Amino acid sequence: MYDNKIVKYENIYDNTLVIPSNEYKWIYNVCFIHINHIAFAFYYEMNICGYMGVILFGTSINYWRYPLKISIRRYIDITWVSITFSYHIYLSLYLQNLLFIITITLAVLMYPLSNYFLYNHKNYKYSAFLHCLVHVFASIGACVLYKDSYEKYINYNNTLLQINNKPF
Repeated sequence: MYDNKIVKYENIYDNTLVIPSNEYKWIYNVCFIHINHIAFAFYYEMNICGYMGVILFGTSINYWRYPLKISIRRYIDITWVSITFSYHIYLSLYLQNLLFIITITLAVLMYPLSNYFLYNHKNYKYSAFLHCLVHVFASIGACVLYKDSYEKYINYNNTLLQINNKPF
């Protein structure tokens, strides 16, 4: 009775790897670079960014330990990367730091380039290397953002203190 109402979905679970194990291990190991910008975030009192970095680190490690083409771990990682990246871009709108702009632009450009080599040429080594660069440039950009934000915040507060402490 109910058998004819069951809809079979194909490709909900794809047990094939995105890239072979030798290459995805590179990306897995490079994920540990995120510990640097997490430390920078907490050091420069950017606590929200620090907690976001901890979650990002967790989702990245969880996905890249065994990266299946279609899995909930992949979608959680992609979603969290999107949230974190959007928040960092929002924070950067108030800064005019060329190094941050360059590193984030490089990170953004490496991602489609990585996919190009993966899906169009099946060149797993180049794809993995370029994806590793996504992580490296994003982490450097985050460190620059935290330092610059902190310095601007400190300078702003010092200026306010000097204005408030001046006698009339």
